[in-house]
Amino acid sequence: VAGGAAVEEPGDVGVLEPRQDLPLPQEALEDLAAGAAAADQFQGDLLLELKPQQMVAGMAAFGVAHLFYGAAFAGFFRRGQTGVAGLMLAGLVLTVSILLLCWFWPEMGVLRFPGAGYQAIITGMVILAMLSRAPALAKAGAALFMLSDTLIAFDLYKGIDPPRGSVWITYATAQILLA
Repeated sequence: VAGGAAVEEPGDVGVLEPRQDLPLPQEALEDLAAGAAAADQFQGDLLLELKPQQMVAGMAAFGVAHLFYGAAFAGFFRRGQTGVAGLMLAGLVLTVSILLLCWFWPEMGVLRFPGAGYQAIITGMVILAMLSRAPALAKAGAALFMLSDTLIAFDLYKGIDPPRGSVWITYATAQILLA
């Protein structure tokens, strides 16, 4: 065939050409991870609304969601492109997380190990966000999610009521920014 173009005849199987209108495989994986995270968060919300509340199961569902978000943020990594600002923010997130865990630890009771595990997962997700080349709004969503959970932890472990509506406002805004 002249010029390398194939001529299709009726009944020829032919060679499939890649479709240009489909997302790139990495983008598809990031979208899939974000979608799976949203589904796990819905499950976590449901478990926390049950009576009696299923706190450990809810933490586990949210933990899985943050692992999926972490996978999505990992898709934004480019070798050698983590900036100084990202490193500084990641260091700040890690430092604040460790200090909060030390402060909460004495009052965590039976939630000590599930809570610490969950905190490690969400901290890792936010650090991945800060180190990645993800859009700034997605990074803000990750940080707001951690803030929302920190407000819950203040109440849960220290008996400090967060300002009225602040948990849902930060949680909903985080969801929108991560979508």
